[in-house]
Amino acid sequence: MTNNNNDQPVNVSRKRFIAMTGKTVALSGLAFTGIAKAQTGKQRLKAVSPPARVPSKQQEPIQLEKWKSEADPAGAPTPTPLAPDQRVGYAIVGLGHLALEELLPALSICKKSRLAALVSGSPEKLKKVADQYG
Repeated sequence: MTNNNNDQPVNVSRKRFIAMTGKTVALSGLAFTGIAKAQTGKQRLKAVSPPARVPSKQQEPIQLEKWKSEADPAGAPTPTPLAPDQRVGYAIVGLGHLALEELLPALSICKKSRLAALVSGSPEKLKKVADQYG
């Protein structure tokens, strides 16, 4: 770099050069952003897809817009599970094969039922299953 007044070289450290360059880049970015906002103004984008129809009854599924062609197989309706406090609660007594392999997995995906209590003769098994299924 040279000084414009007397064509003498100017000593600029690497640290100062990087700091000046960073500030210049940041200020030019801010200026460009301000110019772009001034030119476009504040425009809100409209929704691309139509909104879903949300029925008032809890048992009716939400109807989403169609996005598949007529040639595609139709999908299942959206699930309509009850809130956890409105579901019927069941107690599982005994944590053997039937409970662990069939009943508990089924209750975890039920829409209208929930696991309310567990009973077991093994405290270790009871704690582990309770941690897994809430």
